Amino acid sequence: MEIKKVDQLARIMSKYGLTEVELKDSNDSIMLKRKGEEDPAANNASFVSSASAAAPVALAIEPAAPVEEEKPTYITAPMPGTFYISTSPENAPLVKVGDTVHNDTVVCVVEAMKVMNEIKAEMSGTIVKILVENTSSIEYGQRLFEIKQD
Repeated sequence: MEIKKVDQLARIMSKYGLTEVELKDSNDSIMLKRKGEEDPAANNASFVSSASAAAPVALAIEPAAPVEEEKPTYITAPMPGTFYISTSPENAPLVKVGDTVHNDTVVCVVEAMKVMNEIKAEMSGTIVKILVENTSSIEYGQRLFEIKQD
């Protein structure tokens, strides 16, 4: 078994976070296993070839790179009141999922004490979710929109 093949299999394991890979062909057989994560030697794999089954060889495997998940960003209610997605029932929504907003984009209206307050995004990005139903009562700090920031 060529060391290039072993190296390629090790890279595939690392890339896809696999814990075990076995490859057999007419001449050779190889099995790579990543040791358990609780083991301090978690980055090692064992290699056994049919040609040298009596002599296992240790092979270092890089752990799969952690995927960085973006933490969601939210537009929150600056005051308690009633949430409106448009300026009047006849008008279209101020924003919808997929819309791009900027710092000064009005995203909704909150009625508090008979006063209609326009709420601005105060950030740039794309609307991912609208978290509140139109005409719902909202509280101070409640999440209104999920935003993927630019």
